[in-house]
Amino acid sequence: MTPAGSLPLVCVHEDRADYLIGVKLAVLSLARHAPAFQVVVSSPGAKLDFVQWVDRQPNARMANFRHIRQGAGWNVKPSVLLEMLEERADVVWIDSDIVVTGDMTRRFLGRPLDTLLATEETYWGQEQGGDFRTVAWGLVPGRKLRCTVNSGVLRVTRSHVPLLRAWQTMLMHPLYLSAQSRPWYERPLHMIGDQEALTGLLGSQEFAHLPVELLRRGTDIAQCFGPAGFTPGERLRALWGTGPSFIHAMGPKPWLRGERPPPLLRGADLVGGLRDWYRYLSLETSPYSVAARRYTSQPDVDVSWVRPRSPLGRGLTALGGERPAAPGLPVAVVDHLARQLRKTLRIARYTQSPDFVLTERPF
Repeated sequence: MTPAGSLPLVCVHEDRADYLIGVKLAVLSLARHAPAFQVVVSSPGAKLDFVQWVDRQPNARMANFRHIRQGAGWNVKPSVLLEMLEERADVVWIDSDIVVTGDMTRRFLGRPLDTLLATEETYWGQEQGGDFRTVAWGLVPGRKLRCTVNSGVLRVTRSHVPLLRAWQTMLMHPLYLSAQSRPWYERPLHMIGDQEALTGLLGSQEFAHLPVELLRRGTDIAQCFGPAGFTPGERLRALWGTGPSFIHAMGPKPWLRGERPPPLLRGADLVGGLRDWYRYLSLETSPYSVAARRYTSQPDVDVSWVRPRSPLGRGLTALGGERPAAPGLPVAVVDHLARQLRKTLRIARYTQSPDFVLTERPF
């Protein structure tokens, strides 16, 4: 068991300059809700002003990892975690588009050293659970997971070094790298990203003995992949309770939306104009935007984007108040119905190409 009071080391990594606001909010929210946690920030190529900002934070420090490929995105996770485990026996990865909104300490204390802690994938993730990913990666199934593993929050210890090394090898496989060169919506289901490979690995015979504990979507973490990623039902439950401790801005980022809402009517392209306007509304009422409003007074942290600019966005925000689940609830209802229809009609579903299915063990 992890000794009581022995906190893991937290890592936040980002190599894209226009995403560093997410890192700042992650660090600030950890200082607010988990001040005892030490945060290591990895940002290859970051400018001096960002490095100096991190140095001023009492809970954070910069780190340069040896085995990071520039532009590798989330595929650096196993490499970063392996290097962190050289310093600390218990480490946590938190994606740079996650803001902490509640006490997370209880989740990371007292856990057995062999227990891997991750999160449940968003409700709309395709082909949830089972052993499909394990088989497609050329591995022998050892168990069927109840849902796909999302690696936005990931706690590992030195007990997981063999798992991390196997994961690292899988993410360097030629077929996987070939799949990553395609747009995400054209990739085979088991190679969409790093977490698909991890899910396949955890379901394999070789690692079926490792306990896996998943933070519950909607309860522990809001997986905001579109308005209905954090579903209407999950939002209502959050409004009655304390709400999730993590808010994950999956997909389009709220801080990258335009300064002005797009026109609802865009010439002859009515559908395109309506789609762009809807996306803008969903970002300005997102739970992440609501949670980020708490940091508007922080120096050198530009969160001017948290204030809604469209009339409907301002109205929903005024009605919803400061509860992250509330302002975007009506938008989530519309999105939920549209997604359910697309799912029923099998629109934009991932396909499986036999060219990317492995027939032998990848590591």
